[in-house]
Amino acid sequence: MLNLTYTRDIRAMGNSIRRTLNMNSLEELTACLSPLFSFWADPYYFAAVLEEQGLARPILHGVHNRFATGEAFRWKGALVPDLDALCSDPSVRIVLAQLLQNEEETMGYLVSGMEEWSLREQQRFEELALFLSAALHAVIGNRRLEAANNAILQMAEHDYLTGLYNRRGFLRELERRLQLPEAQRLTLTLFSMDMDRLKAINDAYGHQEGDFAIQRLAQAIQTATEGLCARFGGDEFAFAMLAEASMLPELEALRSRIEANAGALCASKAFRVSASLGACSCPVREYASLNPLLAEADRALYADKLRRRRSVEQKPRL
Repeated sequence: MLNLTYTRDIRAMGNSIRRTLNMNSLEELTACLSPLFSFWADPYYFAAVLEEQGLARPILHGVHNRFATGEAFRWKGALVPDLDALCSDPSVRIVLAQLLQNEEETMGYLVSGMEEWSLREQQRFEELALFLSAALHAVIGNRRLEAANNAILQMAEHDYLTGLYNRRGFLRELERRLQLPEAQRLTLTLFSMDMDRLKAINDAYGHQEGDFAIQRLAQAIQTATEGLCARFGGDEFAFAMLAEASMLPELEALRSRIEANAGALCASKAFRVSASLGACSCPVREYASLNPLLAEADRALYADKLRRRRSVEQKPRL
């Protein structure tokens, strides 16, 4: 009978380890642990993952076959959150504790309370520690891999200087938003913007100040539009807004808000930030491709840039 129980326990642990290979969250791991441990007779089990700042996050907490999870707690000075209850439990006379480790790090710890100690009980406790170490190693490794992949995606789709989307990320996210059911009744307005006189700022004050101006303009665009924003490169920006109606009538007011925001952010500087702006609009239900819309917004931008340049040239000199 003992051999059958041992075989059953080992098989259950092996099956659980296989399930953890694709897990990337401690919540998933916790959910599979309670039924696994529920058929062992020891009156107390507790396992926790060590986190930053001395916190322990419980992943297994069983008292007399009642299993529960709990909030993270500060573990230094108290291995378990219910230490007083454990010490006063008449069915717990022996407490074993062991770190959960892999070759590179300590990931957590396991505590078990039992009434009688035997060599077999200690062996089983060590087997449980090995099982939890393997499971934690898989879950933590998967979580770190997912975080690394997300960081790579963030770098691939965002501009390093401003934190806005780059061209690739902007187009991908805009396509996603345009496919949402709630977007079908809205109108897309796509804007193209160029900062004025970036080269002059770089030449007069240095590239660090030019970068500062670009960052502040990016911040001003985000604040003024609350839309999807991108830096395409250099002094080129794009942003998109979805609304009940076209935003083209708001073009000049929007430019004024952006320039006012940028001016406030650059108030301590000797230069002033301004920008040329072009846009086009299309009901989402009639939308087919972003490329023609981007080209139309660019044409409107160049027309605006030419108009503003001529306006400056035609001003009488005093």
